Amino acid sequence: MSKARLIIRNFILIFSSNVIGQLFYLGGLIHLARTFGPVGFGLWNFAQAWLIYLLRGGEMGFEVIGVKEIARHPDRTPNLITAVITSRCILLLILATFLFIAIECRLIPEDVRILVVIFSLSLIPMAFILEWVFEGHQSLLSVSIARIAKGVIFFILVVLFVKSTYDVTLSSFFYVISLTVPILYVGWSAVRSFGMANFRETFYLLPQLWRSALPVGCATLLSNYSLFIGTMVIGYTMQHDQLGYYTASHRMVIFLWAYIIANLQRVVLPTLSNLFQISSDSFQSFVERFLRFAAMISIGIGLSVTLFSKIIIKILYTERYAASVPILQILVWAFVMASIRAILEIALLASDRQKMYFIGMIFVATLYTMLTPFLVSIYGINGAAYAALISESSYLVFLVVLWSRERYSIIWKSIVKFFIAGSIAIGLLFTIQWNIVFASSITVIVYLGLLLLLKVYSVSELTELPKLAREIFTKEKIYN
Repeated sequence: MSKARLIIRNFILIFSSNVIGQLFYLGGLIHLARTFGPVGFGLWNFAQAWLIYLLRGGEMGFEVIGVKEIARHPDRTPNLITAVITSRCILLLILATFLFIAIECRLIPEDVRILVVIFSLSLIPMAFILEWVFEGHQSLLSVSIARIAKGVIFFILVVLFVKSTYDVTLSSFFYVISLTVPILYVGWSAVRSFGMANFRETFYLLPQLWRSALPVGCATLLSNYSLFIGTMVIGYTMQHDQLGYYTASHRMVIFLWAYIIANLQRVVLPTLSNLFQISSDSFQSFVERFLRFAAMISIGIGLSVTLFSKIIIKILYTERYAASVPILQILVWAFVMASIRAILEIALLASDRQKMYFIGMIFVATLYTMLTPFLVSIYGINGAAYAALISESSYLVFLVVLWSRERYSIIWKSIVKFFIAGSIAIGLLFTIQWNIVFASSITVIVYLGLLLLLKVYSVSELTELPKLAREIFTKEKIYN
């Protein structure tokens, strides 16, 4: 199979499996939201936000570096498996110590302490996760099965056994189980397929691995810190029902984040890593073409969610969560900014500029840290969403400036034109009251018409978007 076809197959495979798995997981969360109500659901999400921070601390960039190294040196797979597992076991001990200190110092509120402890049991199997091995080899069938299984297991368990607010603790155990079973399956498959090296044979890899991984790991930790700081600030400063309203919409956006932005890094990183070594011009061209395509699709998603937000919240969470609607309308545009700049982040990693990626994460995390408490104190839960939108928009500008400084590119012009078109379409949504069917039709026509008028795309490109997407992945000069 050619590299082009392999990329397309793997993207479709991992994308579809993530969508299916995340849909089942989201279905489980919706069941919890309906069963627990805003208060219980808010506490569940607050406790899980603590787990997310711990999980990212346990990864510390080793998976990303592992994918890159396997893509470049497949013969080193057994050594990398042993080195990464060893490193993550060391981190597991460090995180367990940190969690114990946090509990003893009462940094974790008493009403979620038990939930945090149960969720933290996930750290044990996560130390042995080996999905990245198959990603590096671009063999994603086992990974896809595991992604689907994780969501299905969680959904089945909570729907069958979670019936009241008294089952909050039980639901956290189910979450741990849903992570553990797929990890065991993938780990067994990876060791059976590639084997493991003796620790003595891999000891020499550890210093180099840690030096390469730490900037990526710290950046990833900061990224997740930024994603969930709104949940943490609201959880510590506001009523639990407000936390539930915020996290209901936040979970919807994280769902999009998980299966769109995360997929890009998993699938595109190995390809860009190889491409960077082959041709600088093709590398730049790939990034710029992909960004244009991502911007068009992302803004379309933002418009759609904004238009149908009331219906989405009412159908999924019932009218009890009506206060979540404006949160969703704001947060979805933070997602739009993040999905557009995702390819630029991947390009930094693929071109061995982990430190620059880390600096970018420090920048955006600093913005979140300054803006979130301030805006929450003024606008309540809406303030956390405003902070996300401002921070993500600023970070997008930061990355575009960085990219454009290194060579003349079409990115600036494209970004400006996309947002002119998107802003006008959004203005129509909020200033003119139409019925929803007519509004959606007009919005699409106006948005696409403006893209044509501003010469972002030609008529042939808009009518042949599947072909355009294929060209991004299959342009033969990329591999020559």
